[in-house]
This record gives sequence, structure tokens and C-alpha cells, in this order.
Amino acid sequence: MYEIDISEIVAKYGGCDLVRYMFYAEPGHRDMIILKSGIEDVYKHPYFVGVEEITEEDARAYDVQRGWLISFVFTFDIKESKMAEWISQGLDELRVKHELVEVREIVSDV
Repeated sequence: MYEIDISEIVAKYGGCDLVRYMFYAEPGHRDMIILKSGIEDVYKHPYFVGVEEITEEDARAYDVQRGWLISFVFTFDIKESKMAEWISQGLDELRVKHELVEVREIVSDV
């Protein structure tokens, strides 16, 4: 569906800001279009979206609930907490159960 390699993004852009959510319903094409449209209203730089299914086996191994891990990767410095809040509002509007699981800045070691 949506695959990303964060290490490649960091190598290309020198760093990134990462915002990750657990999404407890299968994200549909329409959901992703709406979320991306909302992001593009406030963010005018390259960004990436990754979606990874957390299967029952993965969930048992990591002691989490199964669902989909959605990663939003921003290539230009953002206010991470504000962007996380903005994305959460979009997920609320879509009436999807979700949980913010990670917000962090990643910088290149080179």
C-alpha cells in the first residue's frame, strides 16, 4: 500500500520529523486521500506516508493491539506536537479509533 524507508529519507534530506499512529481500522484509499489533503493544507514540503499492518502475530510479539501503523515523515522541520494534533483531528473527523504512538526528530549521523 504505502511503503517508506526512513533511512533513505534521512540520507536524502539530512533528517526528518516522524509522527506515528496506530490506526484500529483498515485505512482505505479515501481515508488516505483525506489525510494527505489535510496535511497539504498546512505543509508545503515533501513528506511521506507509510502504512504497515500489525498482524496478530506481530501484536503478540510486541504486546500491542493489531491494526495498522501509519507513519508520517516530514522532510522539513515542523512543530511535531502541532502536526500530531492536526493529524489527530483529521482521524477524529474520519471517526477512526487511533492512538499517537511516536513523535520524534531523526537526524543524519553523517
